[in-house]
Amino acid sequence: MAISSRTVLIVAGDARSADAFHHTLDHEAHRLVEVSCLKDALAIAAREPLDVVVADTALPDGTGLALLHEVQRLQPATMRILLTSPAGVSLALEAMEHGEVYRFLVKPWDGVELRGVVRAAVERARRERENDLIDRVQREIHQAIATANPELHMVRDSTGSILLDDSEDRAAVALVG
Repeated sequence: MAISSRTVLIVAGDARSADAFHHTLDHEAHRLVEVSCLKDALAIAAREPLDVVVADTALPDGTGLALLHEVQRLQPATMRILLTSPAGVSLALEAMEHGEVYRFLVKPWDGVELRGVVRAAVERARRERENDLIDRVQREIHQAIATANPELHMVRDSTGSILLDDSEDRAAVALVG
């Protein structure tokens, strides 16, 4: 099994689904953590960062949607995938429209589709974390410049470059942003 720093939590309510998830995703380039109930999934989400959570709609101690809602609260950047029966498609669509889930799959799912959806979710989580880091660094740079040089006024141009306007001589200096 390939291991990476990317973690995918699989929450399957029954042994058959758990086996199918494991068989389909075992050779992917991320770490799989598998549990069978909402309580165990929430314990993991409370203690370690997760890139993706794939949850079955029916769990022994609650619903997959309730789990994904709580994961969203605990780890907003985690991509959430719901596995639902054909009867639950309307609920899954509504959850997607409200941003509660990234994607949903209908039982019985296609293994190729599941792998593709999980790969896309892992990649999206990575990109979003990188973008968040870039935004944080840019804010820190902005704050450091503003603190060190309170006489400078900083604005961004249409390309995202930072413009420093020294109010004394009105000379603007462009920094790559």
